[in-house]
Amino acid sequence: MVSLDALRTTPMAVVGLDTTAAVPAQLVGVAVFHLAGPVVTGGPYGFWVQPDAPLRQVRRDLWPHVWQAPPWADVAEHVLETLTGRVLVMAAPDRLALLRQHLPDWEPGAVLYARDLTGGTRADADHEEITTGRGAGTEAYTLAERVAAALLGPPPHVAPYRHGGPHAPRGPGSPAVPRPVRRPRDQSPS
Repeated sequence: MVSLDALRTTPMAVVGLDTTAAVPAQLVGVAVFHLAGPVVTGGPYGFWVQPDAPLRQVRRDLWPHVWQAPPWADVAEHVLETLTGRVLVMAAPDRLALLRQHLPDWEPGAVLYARDLTGGTRADADHEEITTGRGAGTEAYTLAERVAAALLGPPPHVAPYRHGGPHAPRGPGSPAVPRPVRRPRDQSPS
């Protein structure tokens, strides 16, 4: 597990990918959120890509975005700009391998996977839950939520109040709760 304290001030690029159904898969969409600790500081940055594959290999709901998108060669530089100088957060190693396949000269400085945020307890479940047919934007958003939740920790536990103190909870039947004054309808306030 990574040191969460170190990540609280680290700039991160949280990345989601959309791919073709072909083997090997090709990128058709990249989404990036910038985080500084648990706070989103930029994005979503979305990059649609026209794959070198038949449109039938692309999920139908992506067709309107992909069919007139620029080729990867025109998009790659813009994607690199959003990743440079940041810790990369990806769903799983195979997603990073796919991104690196499309950016062969690029080497990320540091990489954090979803399983690193859960202590490695749910690696397969996390990968499926995050990446299966959800889209690049949703994948990146889900990962950003995981990062924020891991950095912020669980919500604080609030102890229930004890009876009789000045801060004791008051219910509707309690005499300490003021009751609304009801006026007859035919009288107006003076």
